[in-house]
Amino acid sequence: MAYEEGTRTANTSLYYPFYQQVFELADNTSMFWQPFLKAAGRTQLEVASLHARQAQAFVHWAHRMMQPATPVDVFSAHAQFWATVTGQYIETVPRVAAAVEKAAEAVTPKVLPLPAKPARDGLILLDRKPSGETPERKVA
Repeated sequence: MAYEEGTRTANTSLYYPFYQQVFELADNTSMFWQPFLKAAGRTQLEVASLHARQAQAFVHWAHRMMQPATPVDVFSAHAQFWATVTGQYIETVPRVAAAVEKAAEAVTPKVLPLPAKPARDGLILLDRKPSGETPERKVA
């Protein structure tokens, strides 16, 4: 018998169906966990921004406390510090709630419409007559 070289039509690995299923499972689960990761990232950014602004308020308060002139100045520095911190919390809470709400929404995959089907006849005949007319034949 002669040796015939050819390519196999079957998959090259016995584990191919297993890996195919694993990759499809990873794609399907990523559709669900990616919004949660985005929401966690947004929440962390908002909280980090809040902490940075509160650190600035604390430094400003500490600077004012180092040079008090009267007890009224101390009271006013405390009042201004707590008003600033409270205002920053009030500004941040709706943005954090919006990020959490975005993660809690139902995850629905986006189904894209199919592209338009191309016409099957790509060849355009220039001497084609409209349908219904029969070509004239000339006999010699």
